[in-house]
Formats: sequence, C-alpha cells, structure tokens
Amino acid sequence: MKLLRIALTAIYFVCPSALAWGNEGHRISGYIASALLTESARAQLRELVGTDDLAGIATLLDDERDALEQRAPGSSRWHYENRQVCAYPSSKPQCPNGQCVTRQIALFTRIAGDAGADRHSRSEAIQGLTHLLGDLHQPLHLSDNNDRGGNDVRVRLPGEKKPRNLHEAWDTRFVRMNVGRRDERRYAASLLERYSDRHSLWMQGDVQTWATETFTLADEHAYRALPHFACGSRQETIELTAPYVEQARALIEEQIAKSGARLAHVLNQALSR
Repeated sequence: MKLLRIALTAIYFVCPSALAWGNEGHRISGYIASALLTESARAQLRELVGTDDLAGIATLLDDERDALEQRAPGSSRWHYENRQVCAYPSSKPQCPNGQCVTRQIALFTRIAGDAGADRHSRSEAIQGLTHLLGDLHQPLHLSDNNDRGGNDVRVRLPGEKKPRNLHEAWDTRFVRMNVGRRDERRYAASLLERYSDRHSLWMQGDVQTWATETFTLADEHAYRALPHFACGSRQETIELTAPYVEQARALIEEQIAKSGARLAHVLNQALSR
C-alpha cells in the first residue's frame, strides 16, 4: 500500500482535475454512488479521504496509470480480468498473481472496512474501490477473445467514417452517445431515478457474482452479437449494425447505474463497521 500511496499522491499534484468506462462513465457512477451514501458513510469519507465527492476521485487510477505502474508493478492489471469467451489452449491466466479487478476489489474492501488500518491505507483503498467497481461493470473489462478485451478488434459505427477499436466503443463512445449534450451530474440523476426500483435487487450477491454477471453480458452482447462473430476470427473492420449499437447503449446505461449503486452499497457496508 505504501507504493500505491506514493503514486496516488503524485496523481493529486500532477492531475488535480480529470482528463477527458472512459472518465465520463466513472464520474457518472461516482455521482450516483455519492447520492446513495448513508450519513455515517459520508462522514467517514470526509474524515478518511477528505471528500464525499466520489465522482471527483473516480478517475484517479486512470489519470496516472503509467506512473502508478512504475511505482506499483502489476497495478495496470487491476482494471480487468481475462475471462475468455472462447476456449484457447494458449489463453493467458485469468488473474495472474492476484493482479486483477476482482481480487483487488476484495482486498480494497477489507482495508476500507478495517478500523484498525491507518487512515492513509483506508483512503487509498476507498479511491481504488471507487474506480475499480466501475471497471467491474464495463463488459470488455471482464472478457477477452484473445484480442486484449476488444482492443485489437476494429469496428465502424453506423454513420461514422473512421473505424475505432471495439473496447473504445464500449468504454467511451456509447457512453458519450447516451449522455449527449447533457451535464454528467444531471444525467447521473436521471439514471438514479430511472433505476431506483432495481437498487435492492442489485445489492444481492458479491464481487464474484457481479463479475460473472458482467462477463455473461459481454459474451452475449459485446462479442457474440457482433456481425459474423466466430471464435478466433479476425475481420479487417467490422461494420456494427444499428441494433447492435442500440442494445449496447442500453446495456451500458444500466451497467453504469448498477456500478454506482453497488459502489454505494460496498462503501456503506465497509464504513459502518
């Protein structure tokens, strides 16, 4: 945790504001979570982290990801988990040396809720949770087809001339299409209201249950719904259909709302011990 502390301290002074999910998705998830905090959790956040604005700390692990990797080797793998949609003999380990999103969330949850841990360690754990619970709900952070979570797959959206990679489409493009010209905070408020009746259902399970849920969504909707999908196939550029994009946008919207609600749930439990 000492290495993480040094890196996150550097983030605060090098990148005091967020740069350009992508950052939008993480901030929106943070706004939702902040609205669902209990008063006791909110008070502890202010004491431990110095703020109860989860949107403001939601992108820290991305803002200086390279610097953090230098200080805490392996930290770049905290953001994802290589669950294969197809069986490959040469598939990489799903969670090498425990450096993956589910293991880190479990670790940070324990530290955040440990009243005997020092303030700095708990603060860093909370910052890690705020980001990684967002990553846990991005389908291409929990799945792989020997293509680096869609980073090696070129796609073109309807109406666009230039191709982009599949991971970017799910990480950023679909989020921005959903937000449109709306303010992120107002968009988060709209998601909070729209899905309020699902919050109690979403709280069920644990990090492994949620990871499996995200992987299943990725398998069915991010990968197998691709035009002409086949295990191991590589097309020059895949032309995404309008129905694919529409379904992806709806799924992304719910996943962001879900990640915010579950982040609040985890923090409310951890900070009430």
